[in-house]
Amino acid sequence: MYLILKSGGCRLFSSCLLIFGISIGLLGIFTEYTPAIHVTLAAFASIFGSLALLFSYRLGINIQMTVISIVLGLIALITFISPLIFGIGDTNQFGLYFGIGGSERLIIYPIILYLTALGGYLSSRGKDWVKLRFTEGY
Repeated sequence: MYLILKSGGCRLFSSCLLIFGISIGLLGIFTEYTPAIHVTLAAFASIFGSLALLFSYRLGINIQMTVISIVLGLIALITFISPLIFGIGDTNQFGLYFGIGGSERLIIYPIILYLTALGGYLSSRGKDWVKLRFTEGY
């Protein structure tokens, strides 16, 4: 995250990724036995993780990775806010179909998979990409 920022990356992406990483790390410490803290950290991880995916287009990645980031970011964000839109309980057919555990997985798996793919994509670019990026004025 620091190296992405130092190579000319987006501050919004780096900030969202930092908050996501801290939230995920603290979720391992504060398990479901501390429900208020756990739910708050899970909400931070869900929101800022999906926003990091949506802001990753500003890194100068190719169009395929941009489309994948937007689609996966919207899947995670819509799954997270679906109880606010459709209601909680029996009125939320989306939540009833996937269940609580399925909804949590539908939020966090796209974020983790995309960030893993983004790490591989950025590491394959090499240092020529950083020089090219500064000369073109991204």
